Amino acid sequence: MLNNSSEQLASIESAISRIVNKINNRGSVFLILFVVFYLLMTCYKAGRKLFWFDEIFTLYISKLPDFQSVMDALKHGVDFNPPLFYEWVRISEIFFENDALGIRMPSIIGVGLLCLCLYRFVAIRTTVIGGVIACLFPLVTGALYYSYEARPHGIVIGLAGLALVCWQSAVDPIQVKHRFWWLSGLIIALVCATLSHGYALVIFAPLALGELVRSHTRKQIDWSVWFAFAIASTSMLVPFWMVHIVKKILPTTFFPTNFMMILVSYLSNLGMKGMLIVEIGLFLFFCKGLFSGLVRTGDISLSGLRNYELAACLGFIAIPFIVYLLSAVTGTPQFNLYSGVLSTSWDISIQKYCFRSWLHGTVNYPNS
Repeated sequence: MLNNSSEQLASIESAISRIVNKINNRGSVFLILFVVFYLLMTCYKAGRKLFWFDEIFTLYISKLPDFQSVMDALKHGVDFNPPLFYEWVRISEIFFENDALGIRMPSIIGVGLLCLCLYRFVAIRTTVIGGVIACLFPLVTGALYYSYEARPHGIVIGLAGLALVCWQSAVDPIQVKHRFWWLSGLIIALVCATLSHGYALVIFAPLALGELVRSHTRKQIDWSVWFAFAIASTSMLVPFWMVHIVKKILPTTFFPTNFMMILVSYLSNLGMKGMLIVEIGLFLFFCKGLFSGLVRTGDISLSGLRNYELAACLGFIAIPFIVYLLSAVTGTPQFNLYSGVLSTSWDISIQKYCFRSWLHGTVNYPNS
């Protein structure tokens, strides 16, 4: 009886391995199919969804005749996003006659960019199947809702994904010939994110944490990366200017600082489907350990990601805490919408704990 169970388990594992090998050999095909499916799904939803309260502000501000008119509206507290967000929407509306699709296209592109960046971030260190899981996971979290929402959330998490990939490549010795361009991309992504929403400045924290861990591992500071962070941080002046407007107009009872909202942020953005996948992933991991004895606690290199990359992922997981601290210090509303960036870390966690160990066993990778 026990032998039959072992044989069945071995045959199932063999079948899964064959399927995974086929996917690993067709990464480009998956990316093409994903882009087509994603655009069809989100454009359909965006075209049918009616505008709601916040989106109406986006619609009317983006239709103002010039940039100065937009700035005047923001100075009077009509809306509380930095001006670049409305420029994204204005450019999008040039190409789309349909208002519903036009003002939501920047968000569609943003979340799609996040998915593709996650694919690259994971696949380059592990396998195509790991990248596929990372790419698809945001679509079962709160990120999917913001992919067809005419607000800056989708744009910001897309730029966060781009910043993550640019930083990963900029510090990779293999990419040293293109280091200048990756650092330039990092600066542009961070600046554009910060100028699209005030709370986007929290993206700096996970990347800085990852770079600190990298510096500790190498016993050497990479000044060019910190210089790139410093250049990008100058864009924070605009969100800080917006803080004065927000505090002047909004009452203190509007999304007040509340520690318990951190938990709400995690649950609301992962949702039931997301939590189910997390639970299934951890279940598969412990099943693998039960049958093969390959579970090794404390081995953070099991995922194939570098230690500093895992540190950045933990930083993204901690974003609700960072938002809480930022709200407490500045006295601004504690918005929990940006925990959609959590998908960046959760999908990597699932990939590393389940599929890597399940399909390939424990493999040690260098930490730097």
